[in-house]
Amino acid sequence: MDYRLTQYDSFNFSTLQNSKTNISNLIDTRVRNKIKKGEHYEKICIKNGSYYTLFVNAYDSKCAYCGITTDIISTGLFEIDHFINKTQKFLSSGISVNNVENLVFSCRNCNQAKHDYNTSEIYELLHPDNDSITNIFVRSDTYGIYVREEYRDNTLITGFYKKLHLDSSFRKLDYLLMNLKAMSKIDTKRELNHLILRLYTDLLEMRNRYI
Repeated sequence: MDYRLTQYDSFNFSTLQNSKTNISNLIDTRVRNKIKKGEHYEKICIKNGSYYTLFVNAYDSKCAYCGITTDIISTGLFEIDHFINKTQKFLSSGISVNNVENLVFSCRNCNQAKHDYNTSEIYELLHPDNDSITNIFVRSDTYGIYVREEYRDNTLITGFYKKLHLDSSFRKLDYLLMNLKAMSKIDTKRELNHLILRLYTDLLEMRNRYI
């Protein structure tokens, strides 16, 4: 199971490619200057813009790295991340790092922690749009995120894991909150629903106080 999803999620990250291709085509058909085609970041990063909304919806309002949603933290605490950082200017394929292919919806915690980490050598393995990342990082029964044993000797993978603080205990709390929020939406028993929402609210307040 994808470590970023709860058992209540219907979203599948495999749908991302088509959605992002559609956004790319929409932007490029409206750009007159051929040099600007494929340069999508400046259009998508405008938070009150229609492209930003399409991009957020493509990711189902989830951080592509840790899975936290805008239900848990405000949309203002999310950013558009360059998976291959901006200083490299081009991907190995020759396209701009500002192309939608390289852009990722990320919570601020993940984006700022990742910062300028060099991901060029692990692009295929850890780009969050690829299924391979779900074979490397897993969610434990106690809600922590771990690196699968067979990848623990890969210093690039473990470096990425630690750089983004995916091993932090607050990742467990975020995942618990995501589950509680989802449960509160589907449970039909009013008394239980009330208890779930109360627990969710108390935990969310605690999270925002200390993180």
